[in-house]
Amino acid sequence: MKNPIIYLSRSARRSQGAWLRRTWLTAGLLLLTALNGAQAVPPPAGTTIGNQASATYTDTSGVSHTVTSNVVQTTVQQVASLTLTQNGAQNATAGSVAYYPHTLTNTGNGSDTFNLTTGNSGGFTMTAVQIYADNGSGQPTGSPITSSGALAAGATFKFIVAATLPGTATAGQTNAITVTATSAFDATKTASNTDTTTVTNNAVVSVTKAVSAASGAPGSGPYTYTLTYTNTGNSTATSVALTDVIPTGMTYVASSGRWSVTGSTALSDTGGTTGTAPNTITSGYTAATNTLVATLAQVTPGQSGTVTFQVNVAAGTATGTLNNTATYSYNNGAGTTVPGSSNTVPFQVKQVASVTLSGQTLPGPAAPGSTVSFTNTVNNTGNGSDTFNVT
Repeated sequence: MKNPIIYLSRSARRSQGAWLRRTWLTAGLLLLTALNGAQAVPPPAGTTIGNQASATYTDTSGVSHTVTSNVVQTTVQQVASLTLTQNGAQNATAGSVAYYPHTLTNTGNGSDTFNLTTGNSGGFTMTAVQIYADNGSGQPTGSPITSSGALAAGATFKFIVAATLPGTATAGQTNAITVTATSAFDATKTASNTDTTTVTNNAVVSVTKAVSAASGAPGSGPYTYTLTYTNTGNSTATSVALTDVIPTGMTYVASSGRWSVTGSTALSDTGGTTGTAPNTITSGYTAATNTLVATLAQVTPGQSGTVTFQVNVAAGTATGTLNNTATYSYNNGAGTTVPGSSNTVPFQVKQVASVTLSGQTLPGPAAPGSTVSFTNTVNNTGNGSDTFNVT
């Protein structure tokens, strides 16, 4: 995308016998946006908005006059708003623990705290239902929590709902946990998700994702993504396929794939197989779709492991968040292919400031007392919105 350009005009007046003096006509703050399409956002709570009318008229003598009204000021009041994603569904064995990741976003216009509660219903009752902060790994972090803590407007908070299935639960039974976030500023503002668990006696594979750093600048790297898989079921899972579509703005590091079973041996980028039967992995990378696929021949009950790969942040990537979610599927031992997805891991691309300023040569001699206009171009060559002081 081409960065926008703002033109500045300046004028010069030459008096007889004097050198040309250039005077800036345009100064102040210039907001240059390097992103396509500005999105409307609510003004922050406490913002004062002023409004003043003006009128220009010409009197009977042909003289132009401008008059202005008084200034009317309005203070923006806080409005609470939130979103909560996502509903979850998975299979689990009796006595195991089910984990459900969620993302809470403060879409209001002021700082707010959100209380977190859960409800339990269905053919059996979950025990030890707890909520934990998620540090980006898809696994519980620290002690149980009951609120998000203070969130600035536009900020997000990730958390995990963990619940234990009773040992008496039988195959085919289901349970639904409802998790609700409530604004502390305005208790009428709530959002809910439902996490549904179905009891099974077959293989149950879960996959979580993590990244080695939370942020980086364009052109930096490598960063390591880790996919951790676990079979908490009672049967061996086969054809466990892990698929990762690398976000636009990141590039795959060739031959960087590794599997915990084979240690430092590089995984194939071209569909080759690594390992010794029956513990093998077939892997490949498709550049056209920026997609990495790794298929494990089997994962036995209680077995866990990791698949890792590396990426770089592409030069010129715009500042913002790159989200990455892996998908997977497996045969559960009863002839059924079960799909799933990992937690979503954000990566923040840091802003890098850069600017160019070019002037204009005087096109020719100017008559004494005349006005000469110059065009000066300010080009935001950074990777995000920026403000420049012109002096």
